Amino acid sequence: MWFTLNFEGESQEEIDFRVNKCELWNSTVFQAKRVIQEYSELKEGHEIITHKTWWMHNRFHDFGHDLEAGLKKN
Repeated sequence: MWFTLNFEGESQEEIDFRVNKCELWNSTVFQAKRVIQEYSELKEGHEIITHKTWWMHNRFHDFGHDLEAGLKKN
């Protein structure tokens, strides 16, 4: 398991590997929280989570809002 490896004296390749795995883990956990939150807020039609458009909306939701906020600042 990658998270139990000893990275003492690690090379740049090992550092990149660890950083990449941490980023993937953080992204996965964040997205899981978003899905749980969005799902719990649905009043009806819970089967909507089986549609690709719902997933794409949730996946890019924050990116769109961050981009819009950045454009408004300029």
